[in-house]
Amino acid sequence: MIRRPPRSTLSSSSAASDVYKRQVHEYLVTLENENKSLRKEVEYANKVFRERESEHERIRNALQKRVSTAEDSSRSLAHQVATLDGELQSMKRLYNDTADELAKTLTSTTGNGGGGMGLSVSAGGGGAGPLGRRSSYSHFNTFNFGE
Repeated sequence: MIRRPPRSTLSSSSAASDVYKRQVHEYLVTLENENKSLRKEVEYANKVFRERESEHERIRNALQKRVSTAEDSSRSLAHQVATLDGELQSMKRLYNDTADELAKTLTSTTGNGGGGMGLSVSAGGGGAGPLGRRSSYSHFNTFNFGE
């Protein structure tokens, strides 16, 4: 608490005025010291904040890099799967075309009453072929060539 000089001594040269000036000066010094202390605390808080912000930025960048790498890998795998799927479809068509052509050849060879090469075919099961296509010629069990 600041003591005030009595009202009767408004003169700037009185002893009471000197006390008042000294108290104001001490109060200002105290405020200055508190201000310095608060500035140091603020500087420290800013330093800690910058360090943590820097750490967060480093972590954020590392995570973004991982996500980017994962996205690139995902796109690459999707492209590889699409390529392999296209190759599988192509192989299925080739298999089916070859099976159909073989079936036609075998049917035309054995189809005119035992003439030609005398080739007889026994088809096994008549179920689905290895790639899911049903054909009575999908699994050939025996080939008997005529004598």
